Amino acid sequence: MSPASAAMASLVPTPFLNPSWRLSNEPGEGEEKNEAEEEEGEEEEEKEEKEEEEEEEEEEKEEEEEEEEEEEEEEEKEKEEEEEEEEEEEDEEEEKEEKREEEREEGGGGEGGGRGEKERFYGSEDSMTVLFLLSYILLCPLSLRPWHSPALSCL
Repeated sequence: MSPASAAMASLVPTPFLNPSWRLSNEPGEGEEKNEAEEEEGEEEEEKEEKEEEEEEEEEEKEEEEEEEEEEEEEEEKEKEEEEEEEEEEEDEEEEKEEKREEEREEGGGGEGGGRGEKERFYGSEDSMTVLFLLSYILLCPLSLRPWHSPALSCL
């Protein structure tokens, strides 16, 4: 062996020559250290697991909060849309009323005494009263008509 290789061999640890590297059946300091290290490792793993669980719980809470916020935003949008629809309906009704008023004003000159066509066809309280009286006069027998009663005959 050359002096350089001998120097290298002394620097490189060899498990076969070093007695601390030999395996033994007796519990020694190395095994106690291993057990302590294992316990510390287990404790660290438990801590890491707890931290991971806490992080997962926080993420779930954040996701739930985000979902709730999205639902609230959707509800607000729906409310706004409903309000807009109601406003549109009100505007349409106002326009219809304005058209009716214009028709009444235009038709007020000669026909129907100022009533529009719709009122003429559907009738009003006055026209219904007139129809009732006419039907009563025409459909009742002569003996039941009030002007044929004996009380009125003296007039």
